[in-house]
Amino acid sequence: MRSRSNNGPNHLHGGTRGYDKRVWTIESVASGASASVTLAYRSPDGEGGYPGTLNVTATYSLSEDDALTIAYRATSDRPTIVNVTNHALFNLAARARGARCDGRAAHALRLGLHAGRRDFDPDRRDPAGRRNAASTSARPRRSARGSADGSDEQIRIGRGYDHNYIVDGTAGTLRPVFRLEDPGSGRVMEMSANAPGVQFYSGNFLDGTVVGKSGRVYRQWRRTSPSNRRSIRTSPNHSDFPSARLDPGQTYANTMVLRLSIAGAE
Repeated sequence: MRSRSNNGPNHLHGGTRGYDKRVWTIESVASGASASVTLAYRSPDGEGGYPGTLNVTATYSLSEDDALTIAYRATSDRPTIVNVTNHALFNLAARARGARCDGRAAHALRLGLHAGRRDFDPDRRDPAGRRNAASTSARPRRSARGSADGSDEQIRIGRGYDHNYIVDGTAGTLRPVFRLEDPGSGRVMEMSANAPGVQFYSGNFLDGTVVGKSGRVYRQWRRTSPSNRRSIRTSPNHSDFPSARLDPGQTYANTMVLRLSIAGAE
């Protein structure tokens, strides 16, 4: 892999011009019980320092039971490394007309993760390979609990939560990953995914330059981003980690399902 570092020793978000900065084409649109759109991008050999021409698709589907499915697929003509995922930031407590929600900090939310361990590196903000036990369970707890805990080395390095957790169950199968609740509004977001890990990021580097609805400025800890992914830098360097390698003839598949609801609603 000839990828160029853009974050100290790390190659973060696909480099300085990741796929989020590329123009994708609409490949297909479907209506019906599960409306969807499929976007496609052809990454030429050597782009970002990665070998092989990579053909990538991203399909967004919305079903009548309010499930948003995001499915990434990719093929390559040479052995390469692939890790395509969603990196949306969410604030379930965002201000709403006529509601009491006031855009409270992300660490006021309650998060339950279906993960028992996390990848950990005491020297870098990104996880690098040492596995520690984590007191994590599906039972929701306030993310504020620990988000400013100076005794946690990884919290100090990342200025808050920026942790990669190992999801319970069998990687490659769709299974529950997390449940996120806002006690004030009652909004709930749940995700299932087939990836081996989930990255939980609590908006630690928001600096007030992002302006949302009603002119509200978002600062540190005003968003949370649970996104299922594999750690590219970690996987190639550790034989016991799930491989992020994609060979010709194989198809990379990363699927996640997001559901939004109101606590107590039928």
